[in-house]
Amino acid sequence: MPSKLAMVTCVLCKETYKKPKYLPCLHTFCERCLEGYIVKIADICTKLNNKLPASIFDNKPYVWTGDGFPCPVCRKHVQMRVDQLKGSVPQQWAAMFPMNQLTLSILGYDNIPTDDNVCSPCQKIGEPEPADHWCLECAEALCKSCSAHHRVLRATDTHAVVQIVELKNQKGPMRHEEVSTCHPHGGKLINLYCVDHNKVACDDCAKEEHRDCENLIDIEKVAGEIKNSSEAHKLLDKLKECNEESECIILDRTRTIDKLESTKDVFQNNIQKVRNEINKVLDELEKIFKEDFETTHKKVTLDLADQIGRCHFLQKAVDSSMGVLRAAIEHGTDNELFVVAHTMEKELHKYEEVIEKETTDIFDIDYEFEVNYEIEHVLLALDEIGSVKINRTPTTVSPFVKKHAKIIERFDATSAMDERCAEVTGGTFLPDDRILLVDNANEKLKLFTPDGYLLCELEMSSSPWDIACIPGGMAAVTLPEDKKILMVSGLNDCITPVDQFTTSGKCYGIAYSYYEKDLVVACDTPGDGMAVVKVITLSGEEVRNISIGEDGKSLISRPSYVATNPFNADVYVSDDCNNTVIGITMGGDFRFKHSESYLQLPVGIAADNHGCVYVCGNGSCDIHQMSCDGQRIRLLCDGLPHPRAIAFDPYGERFLVTSDGSYKSTVQVYSLF
Repeated sequence: MPSKLAMVTCVLCKETYKKPKYLPCLHTFCERCLEGYIVKIADICTKLNNKLPASIFDNKPYVWTGDGFPCPVCRKHVQMRVDQLKGSVPQQWAAMFPMNQLTLSILGYDNIPTDDNVCSPCQKIGEPEPADHWCLECAEALCKSCSAHHRVLRATDTHAVVQIVELKNQKGPMRHEEVSTCHPHGGKLINLYCVDHNKVACDDCAKEEHRDCENLIDIEKVAGEIKNSSEAHKLLDKLKECNEESECIILDRTRTIDKLESTKDVFQNNIQKVRNEINKVLDELEKIFKEDFETTHKKVTLDLADQIGRCHFLQKAVDSSMGVLRAAIEHGTDNELFVVAHTMEKELHKYEEVIEKETTDIFDIDYEFEVNYEIEHVLLALDEIGSVKINRTPTTVSPFVKKHAKIIERFDATSAMDERCAEVTGGTFLPDDRILLVDNANEKLKLFTPDGYLLCELEMSSSPWDIACIPGGMAAVTLPEDKKILMVSGLNDCITPVDQFTTSGKCYGIAYSYYEKDLVVACDTPGDGMAVVKVITLSGEEVRNISIGEDGKSLISRPSYVATNPFNADVYVSDDCNNTVIGITMGGDFRFKHSESYLQLPVGIAADNHGCVYVCGNGSCDIHQMSCDGQRIRLLCDGLPHPRAIAFDPYGERFLVTSDGSYKSTVQVYSLF
């Protein structure tokens, strides 16, 4: 669904909002849709002894208490206030919720007529009058007289009526009231944020629930420049990922049902063949078997259909959350976006828990027919014609190789002999789990054990920049100022220089291609200072430049790090100057150019043993996982202290990350699972 359409589409009726009302969880619905839903839920609960089936979010039955109802999307209990319950019935509750002015402003702007405006009510009675006002809720043009009546009639006195000339002069949706009111306290403005409880609050909330809290901050101070930051976009991307994984589960389960339907027909034919080989005495047994098999098949497919239904329900929740968040990002105020993002982040945790639960409950189901081997020998003694075996094999339905990272070690690379605090700009794994690091500040190579114990150091002639592992316990180190690559051995807990060769320009990022058996190096060429990526043999021969475009211009501006795909000749280059990741082949063919608004200053880059690509966002303080074709990206780690370099263990499922700033001497080792 297009993003703009999602902002103004009700998840209940799938049509454009009519009188959009929002609940405390910020999910928005047409007033009439919400009213019908509440009445229906009340009726269903009455028939089911005041209980609804368990929710996919908390696995607990919903109990109807008569003082509220479950949100149609997230199933969170919406508690009606005492003053709202007095003298009211469920049919009246929907009208008591506030109008979503953000949605109304978007709807109002999109529905402005471009031709001459005629008053809609007057036109209906055959007396057209020129219109000078517009009702955002009714989406109707009004003349001066009708707009005056519109504002005083009980049915429309709360509608937002504005001058058409003001709307037409807007370059975007008109200004609106913020979707940041407190439901328990009669719609008071949410203007505070409690750090201690990680909750937003109004003034009354602060007096009742946060009177002893020390860190109660005005939202304007907390929100700051959130609209211009990457946090809301990251949250939106995670919601999108949730939605895509739900879709993958649905498609997989649907395909499984189709496969089982086909297998069922084959089984029926096998049953018939067996039946024709035995005596007519087995007719009754055949009948019994078919009935049992049909029951089994129905149960299996119903279970699959239930899982599909749960994922459809989850998608509704995610779609609604994405619509609210997109609206706040594109058209809301900072305060509003903060409140929305804060709420949606909590919703995201619930969505992710559901996805994780559903994913662990996925098996590849098939039927296996086993003929009773005693049919020919003990025909009269048989009590069944066969049996059905249900095979459940765990399967992966994620749209890409989804990995999680868990930190397993953290240590400081500064040694007692160092004159300065270590600055680790590169690292690699050697056999036997050892780690070889580049200390740019102290002009050293350092060899560590997996738990951070320093084994030895080797002083360099100048500041090294990056390092790449080569099979056989070897490594290649770049020395930009010397325009040199040093080959070292890391065997026997000692760093030993083996060979060295010069490059035609300053060399920075380096990687080894297990596919082509050559080095890939990011360089500056002398004279013109053009940034290129070179293919260099292990003996030092420069084979070719692979980052020059057809027009003679480089595809990259400042390549500080490079990585290679272990399964083909693809090369990945991070360009922090252009905030892009470039994919090219070692033959010089362009593969892709990837950029994201919230991937800022991409530097360290690496590929894992499955071909997935990981890049450090030094400015956005995160690590992104990307598919080998640059089409899929997700956050692997967030909130890191300006990650600089990343390296994957070619012998296992782990990686290391270094940082800049006050953490430049810290090395963090993660495991992938």
